[in-house]
Amino acid sequence: LRVVAKQSVGEKASTVLLENIAKENQYDDETDTFITGEDPNNYIWYSGKLWRAVSVNNEAKTTKLVTQWNISAITYSSGSSTFEGSYMEEWLNDTTVDGFLGNLRDYDNFIVTDAKWNATETTTTTKPEDTTLVTDAVGLLNAYEYTMSYNGTDYSNGYLNNELYWWLIMPFDSANVRYVYRSGAVTRDTSSNARGIRPSINLKYNVEIVDGDGTA
Repeated sequence: LRVVAKQSVGEKASTVLLENIAKENQYDDETDTFITGEDPNNYIWYSGKLWRAVSVNNEAKTTKLVTQWNISAITYSSGSSTFEGSYMEEWLNDTTVDGFLGNLRDYDNFIVTDAKWNATETTTTTKPEDTTLVTDAVGLLNAYEYTMSYNGTDYSNGYLNNELYWWLIMPFDSANVRYVYRSGAVTRDTSSNARGIRPSINLKYNVEIVDGDGTA
């Protein structure tokens, strides 16, 4: 699915996305409708990057995306496991050509720039409370959002398991951050080590599809 902003060319991204996903590959937790399964039709092309649609917010109709592949690999922070104020947050939301946000096309029209990212520490399969919310245009997935991609059953079958190492947004403790191991399991590592980055954004509700059916 290829998206466009402003021009009236088709249906809203959230509508087209869910219409092209089989019902057995959707899970509604009463806040968001998550896309699950091994390889659902949830590929989206935006700003020269291939993304996977993770969920649609039931009320706002925004669509959460994460890049299909690691975009880079950096240390999370100098030692703290907190996302807010970290190297990670700074690079993801840097609007210069050296940052990630600065390389997204016309991002003010496409993405929610004041999105809330849930960085609350919790177990991998438990929906986190709204305790630690960070407001940013770009964030990372938390462990709950990742496990919903395979609906908490077998991580080897989830579409987000691409056999790479990549950071999640949530801490494990004061010095360690959760990340996805190459097997697809969620584990932890010290924040001063370098792991891959799969940035996440939220498409605005009025972004429309130019063409495509969500297949790779």
